[in-house]
Amino acid sequence: MESQNHRIAESIKEKALCLLRNNYPDFGPTFAHEKLTEVHGFKFCVETLRKWMIEAELWKGKKRWQAHIHQQRPRR
Repeated sequence: MESQNHRIAESIKEKALCLLRNNYPDFGPTFAHEKLTEVHGFKFCVETLRKWMIEAELWKGKKRWQAHIHQQRPRR
């Protein structure tokens, strides 16, 4: 397996997800990112954490609102 220059190490990912499971189980990605950077000193993007949380099934993204399609009423 090739290592990529900008890829975050798997050990950091696992440590962050472990902290989320144990300490911040009900936090969303943005607030969890704030806590991980302030308290634990992690340095990665919010979107990276969001992706990890979705993969680990710790968070589900909001479903997009879809317009309700109304049936046409019959003409007079």
